[in-house]
Amino acid sequence: MITDLKTLIDTCKQELHDREYHAHHADILIKEWDAVLQWFSHRGVSEFGQDIGYKY
Repeated sequence: MITDLKTLIDTCKQELHDREYHAHHADILIKEWDAVLQWFSHRGVSEFGQDIGYKY
């Protein structure tokens, strides 16, 4: 399982591209993922897990 958040989000972005998601819907998801990355960055966290998921 991927726990590095940046790698996880990059993998998900590639999946959106591969599945040819409508740009509007993909943009909404990407903006939310960017917000999650920012939240993690401000807290010095890079690994995703159950505990940090509950904190978010």
